[in-house]
Amino acid sequence: MKTQQLLSFYHAARLRSITKAAKSLNLAQPTVTAHVQKLEDELGIILFDKIKLPITLTSDGVAVLEMIAPIVNGLASLKDYIDDSERRGSLTIAAYSDLVLHYLPKAVQDFSSEYPDVHIRLLAKHHAEMISMVRSGEVDLALSIAPVVPDPSLEFIELFRSTTMLMTPPGHELLEKQPVQLSDIADWPLILYFPDTTLRTRLERAFADRGIDYEIVMEMDNAAFVKRYVSIGTGVGICSEFCLEPGDLETLGVVPIDHLLDQLAIGMYTLKGRFQGTAVLNFIDGLKAESSQS
Repeated sequence: MKTQQLLSFYHAARLRSITKAAKSLNLAQPTVTAHVQKLEDELGIILFDKIKLPITLTSDGVAVLEMIAPIVNGLASLKDYIDDSERRGSLTIAAYSDLVLHYLPKAVQDFSSEYPDVHIRLLAKHHAEMISMVRSGEVDLALSIAPVVPDPSLEFIELFRSTTMLMTPPGHELLEKQPVQLSDIADWPLILYFPDTTLRTRLERAFADRGIDYEIVMEMDNAAFVKRYVSIGTGVGICSEFCLEPGDLETLGVVPIDHLLDQLAIGMYTLKGRFQGTAVLNFIDGLKAESSQS
């Protein structure tokens, strides 16, 4: 026998009407009638006296109702529990600071609006540290650049690709060079991220490959700091395109340099085989949906 057959019988018995049971279950009346008939056939008994109206239970029907009532009520409680678990829980995310500041706010805001009772913990970490935290289970997921060498213990899902942007003060002469070259950039004081960060490592490797000397005048932790000091004329810098806000175009000159540094793949790391709660899965689904629309 199937669960739906038990539900149809239970509601028909409770309401003493096939029609009302169908409405309660959001099913067609013939469907409920068929469920009850199949249950009777499987049990080999008659559950309802269908001659009288409203329909009444036979003695066998009364006995079956008493036995299945706890099952049906348990199923209702189970559904309530599952529905509630989707609305509650916790979620711990690690991401590097530029993603925390410029990419995640909308995703977190949308998720919190739909699931206000889920506790979100967001940690700004460097790539190596956050990957270690995914492996150890300290975080549910991490957002960072694609792995250079795949880690068999981790799953990586690409969310989007980001162009690398050169930033200058407004009206800077580098903006007139099309396309700008690494040697052109090296002629100016550089404001870069801290050592061992992805963008700085890629730029310095490109300089080294071409034997180009350069001067770093400031080292910063994230794009917001770099943008501020570039805007006041301290030097020129680079950042990922997603770090730029509409208002930045009023205080900065920006130009893509994909011809010098390839686009970065940004995505999500999770630990293979780890059980993920409903809250985590819902957040992951939200990120995937957002990336597919962009």
